[in-house]
Amino acid sequence: MFKIRDVCIDPPLVLAPVAGHTDSLFRRVIKGLGGCGLVVSELVSTEGMTRYQDRTSFLTRFEEAERPISIQIFGSDAGRMARAAVMVEEMGADIVDVNLGCPVKKVVRQGGGSNLLRDLPLTEKILRAVRKAIRIPLTVKIRSGWDRNSINALEVLRLAEDCGVDALAIHGRTRSDLFSGSADWGIIARVKERARIPVIGNGDVFAPADAARMFRETGVDGVMIGRGALGNPWL
Repeated sequence: MFKIRDVCIDPPLVLAPVAGHTDSLFRRVIKGLGGCGLVVSELVSTEGMTRYQDRTSFLTRFEEAERPISIQIFGSDAGRMARAAVMVEEMGADIVDVNLGCPVKKVVRQGGGSNLLRDLPLTEKILRAVRKAIRIPLTVKIRSGWDRNSINALEVLRLAEDCGVDALAIHGRTRSDLFSGSADWGIIARVKERARIPVIGNGDVFAPADAARMFRETGVDGVMIGRGALGNPWL
């Protein structure tokens, strides 16, 4: 068990946001099976949210049985990100999560997701705007860097902490890796070692033994499971 400010995550296992999969029905199935302390929505476009598009209303919908729940937003306009975060708070979600890690071209081309790992001044502007706009906990999800030559997870951690972020989830791959190769748990361990906020590790957890090893080898506060849970919701 660990806490993201006043939100208790017990057990310390988190369902990752996976576009096209982790909708309300799937999240309720996972919670109903037990063993999951926090679920995260599919990533939601702040452009769509602030323009009141029907698709985003579907993506942000949740039920009481899913709590605690985090709604993940993405975008590159600080003002829209802040307005969308307020909307998330007003709909009663427990946590706002800002996506700084999605590698998908459609998201990156819009300047969001992992593209923000290449523009830390904009990332800071976004995080400060969102933090100022809401009272509920704020978290971020990142990758280790844009590519193997620009690993900057520790720099992003310091920035997030300075902006008042309450917890950080890190996937042990870069944006350029997509889902190839193996996740680097070493960078997850280094982030946890330097962090003043809770750290959640993500990447290559496909069996209970993988989660146990991530806790043991990295010291993270929580483990986030994505693709592993899609094929095996009982994981």
